[in-house]
Amino acid sequence: MPETPNTLTDSTPEPAEATVDGRRLEPVGLAIGTALVALLVAALLNAQGMHRNASIQPDSPARDVALALTGGLASVSDSLGLSAPRRVLEALAGNSGKDRIITAIGGPIKTPQPAAAAPKRSFSAANKLRLYAGGDSLSLETAAALSAQAPDTGAIEMAEPDGHLSTGLIRPDNFNWFDRTKEVEESFNPDVSVLVFGGNDNDDYMTGLANGVTIGPFGSPSWKAEYGRRAGLLMDNLTSHRGQLLIWVGAPVAQDETLNAQMKVLNSVYKSEAAKRPGSVLYVDPDPIFSPNGRYQTTITYKGSQVVVREPDGQHLNAEGGAVLADYIINLLRKRYKLSAAPVSQSPK
Repeated sequence: MPETPNTLTDSTPEPAEATVDGRRLEPVGLAIGTALVALLVAALLNAQGMHRNASIQPDSPARDVALALTGGLASVSDSLGLSAPRRVLEALAGNSGKDRIITAIGGPIKTPQPAAAAPKRSFSAANKLRLYAGGDSLSLETAAALSAQAPDTGAIEMAEPDGHLSTGLIRPDNFNWFDRTKEVEESFNPDVSVLVFGGNDNDDYMTGLANGVTIGPFGSPSWKAEYGRRAGLLMDNLTSHRGQLLIWVGAPVAQDETLNAQMKVLNSVYKSEAAKRPGSVLYVDPDPIFSPNGRYQTTITYKGSQVVVREPDGQHLNAEGGAVLADYIINLLRKRYKLSAAPVSQSPK
């Protein structure tokens, strides 16, 4: 008698797998889960950078939340060793320590001592004056113009312009100028430095305060005392060697009345700290140059011609304004030092 086919094993076809163009389709839940795991791993690998970016945001509740979230991720990443690959890549790219959040600005500064009178120094093509210029966005055009004009003197060697946007003295967690000026002093050892600040420091919030230290609002006595300490520290960093000069340029008159009042507060601090260091720090008031009538103006008369010197934002100098200020600074150097384009002749041996 013929066998009856087993309908469960012999004749019923197995369900076909769902495919698209021959590719197997995975369940939606599995795909979503895989994506979430990938995002979590990526977040852990980049946790230090995310935490650093959160730290430099403006002070706000959103910043506090971001710091808490990314801080937790950074801790987990460190404990699992997942931050190591990012550090290796940063080192290979020459950015070691990029993710570190540094707010230290040094301890109390020494009581400034007036610089002793010294003979007028001479510089030439064989012994050039080393010039450094840096600061926030207010410094950019002036530093660029100094870099362009310095070679014409034949006796000035200038470092690469060192302007950094959105930086200042109140947020060393964003950019630490206190460490930067020490680096400049050690690596370049400038004879003369030029600094311009103020564009980002008109704010109550400061980082880098000692534990338990609080300050009042912008412009209050405690705020100005701490800000003055910081400005003084930069001044001393760049004049730590005998004979060095720092030219601190004040922020020019701003078009907006509120901003202008804030810049006056900052300029008063710069001027006061410079006055404590006669002979080594010179405060330059830009108002007689760019606002001779005491009011904001976009155009000035310079060397017999009308020159537009301000950007449309009502605060910054434009390229022409930077050139005017650089010309003023070069002339100051010519008066203070003997600058000779001719090489110093050497006596035959």
